[in-house]
Amino acid sequence: MTPAELIQLLEAFRAGDKTLEETARNLQRPPVADLVFAQVDTHRALRTGFPEVIFGEGKTPSQILAIAAQVLSANERVLITRINDVAVEVLTQAFPQATHHALARCVTIQLTPLPRQPGFIAVLCAGTSDLPVAEEAAVTAEVMGNRVERIFDVGVAGLHRLFRRLDILQQANVLVVVAGMEGALPSVVAGLVRRPIIAVPTSVGYGANFGGLSALLTMLNSCGSGVTVVNIDNGFGAGFAASQINTLASPTTFADGSQHLMKTLYLDIFSGISGDMFTGAMIALGVPVAHIEAELKKVHLSGYHVHARQETKAQIAGIKFDVHCHEQEAHSHPLGTHIHAGHSHPHQHGPTPIFKAFAPLTNFPTHDHHRTFSDIRSLIDQSGLSAWVKQKSIAVFRRIAVAEGRIHGLPEESVHFHEVGAIDSIVDIVAACVCIEALDHPRILAAPVCEGTGWIHCAHGRFPIPAPATLAILGDAGIAIS
Repeated sequence: MTPAELIQLLEAFRAGDKTLEETARNLQRPPVADLVFAQVDTHRALRTGFPEVIFGEGKTPSQILAIAAQVLSANERVLITRINDVAVEVLTQAFPQATHHALARCVTIQLTPLPRQPGFIAVLCAGTSDLPVAEEAAVTAEVMGNRVERIFDVGVAGLHRLFRRLDILQQANVLVVVAGMEGALPSVVAGLVRRPIIAVPTSVGYGANFGGLSALLTMLNSCGSGVTVVNIDNGFGAGFAASQINTLASPTTFADGSQHLMKTLYLDIFSGISGDMFTGAMIALGVPVAHIEAELKKVHLSGYHVHARQETKAQIAGIKFDVHCHEQEAHSHPLGTHIHAGHSHPHQHGPTPIFKAFAPLTNFPTHDHHRTFSDIRSLIDQSGLSAWVKQKSIAVFRRIAVAEGRIHGLPEESVHFHEVGAIDSIVDIVAACVCIEALDHPRILAAPVCEGTGWIHCAHGRFPIPAPATLAILGDAGIAIS
């Protein structure tokens, strides 16, 4: 369990997705599993971000299998390096998810792959004979959640081959440079980029190469600045170190090449916030509309399209994000009133109405199709969204369902959503989660919620603001209102 997965577990418990017993079971696992022939560190991922890696050389297939099973009992993934064909067959029979990376001499088993970090790692090698070590570095970095660009056979005997890929080299956050023979390639690359270089000497070469010693000494004596050297043939060590550097260095990189460094997101919600308002703000921060649209297409939902445009109100510019529904399913409001999480303002519905929603206190919808929490959870579960976006989107709907269920005395699975079950609200909530993931899961802080005063007409009558379900949600989250 990584630190991020621990946080997800605790958040799932807080949201009601996990019971107290399930959470306690996950946290009560001992930090060491005694297999007699191995003491397996089951808390390694919690401390370092990745589970204990199994070095297969010198271990029997049965030992590797037992250690891998123990690692996977506490984690979602395991990496086995320097593995022979007999052990590969044993592992692939025991674990259908196992992938054999033959050239790298590795096996990866990923029950749940880690989300890709922004930025990328470049792995270079001087010659084709260096590929096994380079691939070990690349596979290690990939299973740790990194995007890897491979640039092979670009040794110093033909530097023109390297210069053709200079743009990729200069964009990478860190470079792993693998070379045998005289081991000169890392020094050359260090003079071309302003990024950390992890040099890996290989045992490839003739007699005076001394099994990689000559390449090791060349790299240790490099005149290139910023070159760090690992042991001979240690592709795994280079890939692991590169992943740690990429984790620290990565800005958010979008498909269009734009980059944004986002650590903390502060929301000054002085008069409430809705899903479309949040998404518009995220677009203004740099999340491409095309990325949001591409992710929304992974949800099997039709009858709508999204649109974003720049608008200026009171001399302040911003992005307006709209969800246009083609059918009559979208929620409606009494003529001239539009509700936003506790406040209202006059507006007119045009021929193609624009809808906004993010909270359960809304006007009674005129459509007949009221989705339950179970319906929406199935819709999201069956989508092609990332595991993180699925989990967060479902958690939002679950929190609403728990609040509504408490108010109406119903189990959460039986709660019928009115406005929140409409197409536009589902799109708003999923889009908001997509944006948070696109910005590399920033820490989110918010000013106290200003709920306002007055009355609201909703499906069950006339209620004071904040409406009961909204109060329940704010209370469960310990959020102060003013």
